[in-house]
Amino acid sequence: MTRLIALGLAIFIAANLLITLAYGFLWPYLYDWDIISWDSDARFWFELVFHGAIAAIIGLPFCFWFVRRISRSATAGGDH
Repeated sequence: MTRLIALGLAIFIAANLLITLAYGFLWPYLYDWDIISWDSDARFWFELVFHGAIAAIIGLPFCFWFVRRISRSATAGGDH
């Protein structure tokens, strides 16, 4: 179980880092192409919402799976 949690956390962190690197690479181009021209406060909130959405998209399925696994373990343990 500990290995499974570590694996899920590693996948989550790796995916979030890759997306963050891609986002950091694309951000200057968004300014150059006049897609965005926000001040630093707007950029902070955009990044916060963006990373929150990525965390939810990546983490939510893992959390649901983990809850189902724990529920099954608790149910199986209660039968003994």
